[in-house]
Formats: sequence, structure tokens, C-alpha cells
Amino acid sequence: MTLNDAFYTYIQQYKDADVNTLRLQQKKAQDFDVSFAIDQIEARKKIKNKLPGWAQHPCLLFPSVLSAEQASSEETAAYKAALLPDGVTLCDLTGGLGVDTYYFSRKASSVTYIERNALYCDVARHNYARLDRPNITVIHADCVGFARQNNGQFDVCYIDPARRGENNKRVFAFEDCEPDILSLLPDLFRFTRRVMVKASPMVDIVLAQKQLPGLAEIHVVSVRNECKELLFVLQKELPETATPQTICVNLLSGEQETFTFSARQEQALSRPAFAASLSTYLYEPNASILKAGAFKAVAAAYNIGKLHINSHLYTSDQYISRFPGRKFQILESGDFSAKTMKAMAGKYPKAAISARNFPLRPEEIRKRWKIKEGDEFFLLATTLYPDKKIVIAARKA
Repeated sequence: MTLNDAFYTYIQQYKDADVNTLRLQQKKAQDFDVSFAIDQIEARKKIKNKLPGWAQHPCLLFPSVLSAEQASSEETAAYKAALLPDGVTLCDLTGGLGVDTYYFSRKASSVTYIERNALYCDVARHNYARLDRPNITVIHADCVGFARQNNGQFDVCYIDPARRGENNKRVFAFEDCEPDILSLLPDLFRFTRRVMVKASPMVDIVLAQKQLPGLAEIHVVSVRNECKELLFVLQKELPETATPQTICVNLLSGEQETFTFSARQEQALSRPAFAASLSTYLYEPNASILKAGAFKAVAAAYNIGKLHINSHLYTSDQYISRFPGRKFQILESGDFSAKTMKAMAGKYPKAAISARNFPLRPEEIRKRWKIKEGDEFFLLATTLYPDKKIVIAARKA
């Protein structure tokens, strides 16, 4: 990599330009790699929201656009680092762009970054030097070979298997990812007692609990109510009778919603009390709780009535400010019919629309009754126990 003043000047000069146009125009010979410079511009555009600190740092590099797309966000990386005890030693077996490694290094005494791509390693060394992280050691190696040959010990190992298969097709099952964490675990537990596995939010949590030995914790991590990743924490020689805890986290601006339960607890609960009718307030659990399937546990924890077994909406007379999810004050409701919808559309011509356990999609409802986008009022189409289709008008509580 030729990193001269002209390279950085080019990036700064064209930071807002269309990258496709830049690639078509790169005819004049330069004393730096123009294609790599354009990659920097495109990568910074990709990460400006999820990694604003890195995007704004003038000297950081990105080995590829894909590395920027696949990197953890600052919020999720900081959350994972906060799970570590102070002063541990950690090995990141799938370094990539190295965002997780960087945040781990702020909590751990030392971090070893493993990456099989030589360019990624060169960029990681460059970036960590500029981020002043002398406690990170970069090793160019394949993580499978490293795991089999390593004789050192780490307190924690972290791994984020690649979720791209043949022809760049997305895969989600552990055995289809690279490396296959299920076959690699015996080697990892030879030199660590704790393994953190990052996985796609598309992974089946129930199946994962059957596949992963020593599963102690499951973290379902959302950012502003969008489920971003799953984190499975494995402990060596954990008793088979141990019940993993599921921590549902929704990271918001400056705060987080957290709800903890176990699958055993959810299974042991009888079906939730169904609401005979709507009360004053309506609750919609956040994306992490919905992904984790804590439908009965959340109802029991907050003593709220569920609208229907498949609706995943809840109601109560008392306002629960600490509820982990969206909270609404119900303005009115009615049976779902053309007459009701015509009246609702007249009262709330601009509204956000959602549908849960309902035959029509929100966009169909919006189009049929000509309701414009709005953020003051909400129309929620759903099903009330036992099988009553209703529409609810509400505003945020």
C-alpha cells in the first residue's frame, strides 16, 4: 500500500462523490492505488451511521468495502466488550476489519487478532497504531490451523464465522459457516474456558441450544429495535443440567432495554392470561424479545394480558414505563371492517400502521384506505382472543 499525501488528499477531495463515476473516470496514472483510494471512499459511506467514529478518523483504512459492510457497529461492539471482566486475555479468531478487536482491547489486558487475509492484517496493524492500541497483537494465520497448533492460553476466545457460502450465497447454520464452529469447539476448549460466538439474527435459537455444548448465555442484541446479532457464550465443562440465560437487549441512544429469561422458564409457564378486552395501554415487546420468543415470560414479568396467542401484543390498565418495547395509549378501537376503517381514516388521515397476526399487510391497509404516513398516531391491526380482527388507534404513551 502506497500511503502518501496524495492518497489521503484524493480521499478527502472526493469523499462526497459518486464512487461508480470515480471508477469510470480513473484513467490518469497516479503515484498511489486509485482503486484502493476509491474503496476507502465507498467504505466510509457504508459505515458512516454504524461506525461514525471510524468513518470520521482521517487516517484509518478499510481493506475492502465488504469488510466495512460486515463489521460490527460501534454499539454492538461496545456491548460485547462490556461483557468481559477487566484485564482478561482474549483471542479474536476472525479479525476482519477489527472493530470488535478494538473494543475488546479497551477492556482486556491483551488481545490477539487472527486473520488469514494478509491485506486485512496489514490494515489492522496500521489502524491499531493510529488508534493507540499497543495491547493488540496481529497474527496472519488461518484460525482453524491456529486453533490446532496453539499452545498458549486465553481467558476468552471470540469468533464470528463467515456467513457466505458458494457463489457468495448467504448461509446461517453453524455447520455451513466458515469455519464450522461445531467441529472447531474441541480445539478451542483446549486453550480457553470461555468462547463467545457471534451469529446472524436469522439463526434458530432453539436449534442452537441443542447444538452448542456448554451454553451459558444467549444475548439477542438489537439496535434501535432492529435485531442485529446473536451472541452465544459457551463455558467449558458447564454442567449439563445448567440452564442458559437469554438476555434480550435493545440498544437505544444513551440507554438500553434489557429483559432476561430462560427457555425452561418460558416452557414451564402456562399460557398467558388473554385479555377479554382492551385496557388503557398497549405494549409491543422489542425486537430482541420477539426474536427470543419470550412471549409468556414477558407477560408474567409485567402482569399484562396478551391479546392473542399469536399477536404478541399486550394490554394493561396501569402504565408500565419500564416495559422493554413500544408503549401506546389506546385512543379507540373497533372491529376490523370497511365502516370502521373509513371512520379511522377520517380521524387519523396520517398515521403509522402496523399489523400483527393479521391477514393484511400494513401497505395494503394504507393503500386501501388512503392513509398517509405520520408519526403522531398509530393504527395497529391485529387479532383479539379468540379470533376477533380489530384495529386500534393509539399514540405513544
